[in-house]
Amino acid sequence: MRISQITPEIAANFANIDTGEEADMLLLREIIMPAAKKHLAEMTAMPISDIDTKEDLAMAYLCLCAFMYDNRTMSADNPSRNYVIEELIAKYGGALI
Repeated sequence: MRISQITPEIAANFANIDTGEEADMLLLREIIMPAAKKHLAEMTAMPISDIDTKEDLAMAYLCLCAFMYDNRTMSADNPSRNYVIEELIAKYGGALI
């Protein structure tokens, strides 16, 4: 599966988001998914068009969407990094901050 094939419903199911909550689906569709795609492109130092050619980055994208949804508050109790996402994208030589 490629990132372009991931629908808001797929991302919501992966992140255990109630798809019946329109506000959460709107947040996911309009803010989180585009931000996750842009962030993934920046982390891998690849254009957005190129990240869609790497099927394994779909998992990183789903993890990143779930991570962004789970950590959407202004303050985080645990400011740790998500190592699953980092490991999935590390082989593309991105600048991991």
